Amino acid sequence: MSICLFIPLRKELNYAKTVLNEFGQLATKKSSVVPYNFKGLLFKKRLKISVCLIDDMGNWPTAAYVAWALGALKPKIAILAGIAGSLDAKALPVGSVVASYRAKTIYANKIKKRSEREVFVDEYLSSADGKIQVDRREKVFTDSFFRNKRRYYDPLPMEEEFSKIIEEIRTRCMSVGLPPEVSSVISGIKIGQIFSGDLVIDCEEAVQYISDKIKDDTLDYYRQKDMLDSADGNASYIRADWDFEPASAVDMESAGFLHAIQIAEATVTPFIVRGISDVCAQKNDNHQELAARNAIVSALAVAEMAYNHGAVIPGLND
Repeated sequence: MSICLFIPLRKELNYAKTVLNEFGQLATKKSSVVPYNFKGLLFKKRLKISVCLIDDMGNWPTAAYVAWALGALKPKIAILAGIAGSLDAKALPVGSVVASYRAKTIYANKIKKRSEREVFVDEYLSSADGKIQVDRREKVFTDSFFRNKRRYYDPLPMEEEFSKIIEEIRTRCMSVGLPPEVSSVISGIKIGQIFSGDLVIDCEEAVQYISDKIKDDTLDYYRQKDMLDSADGNASYIRADWDFEPASAVDMESAGFLHAIQIAEATVTPFIVRGISDVCAQKNDNHQELAARNAIVSALAVAEMAYNHGAVIPGLND
């Protein structure tokens, strides 16, 4: 059973090398795919892992690279590991780790000129029924706005199985003699959902915008005009599913990673493991190394547990 560990950016890989070489042997060759002989954390059984350097930021470079790797390496387990920003400093403080298998994104696909049908508002107005109400924060110029699309990625629904894997990791890591600092990181892995955007988020207004958009679509252009499939008021999306669960972390790669896996013909079980390097509204680069290392050691634990308990994941052993 082959395993691919995807790491965005060479800087994150450089941070990760310390952890990788502590728990195995990473080949020294300079390539976008580097063999890694993992000694094991939880079961002390050796695993061969392909460490894949994405070497660029963003969802679409990630999707392109991961699609290539899936075809070339044909893994059964694919893990994206790296740093992310926290949307909730209390739930996900700096240094913590969040794991997921799903992500969502909202992106602008057009700058649209406003017509008589559209009106800019701060909140939904029942008195403006019949108009397409556009969030004023999406205004670009005087009479134009970003027409946004939503996408939700859940390529292999496995909520129960995923929760079981993370819980088994937390339990086992406390009884196998790991260094206290490693055990502390792994036992503290949290399950959450990722918002994966196209920009680095570093201001409170952007955090509030993301939070609002995730839980409310009343000012969504597509929601009001193009994506409705109901005449009785109970409208639903017809082009893409959406999930109104709050996101706990923000990155720029998870949506692209899952998009590539979603369209892959092969059965691939995806995991996302992100270390929190900062709070989005308080951007700080000082904790990137800590976050990257915590993410990598947690990703190795996820890889090992998924490998040893593959039967709980639908299709993993097909």
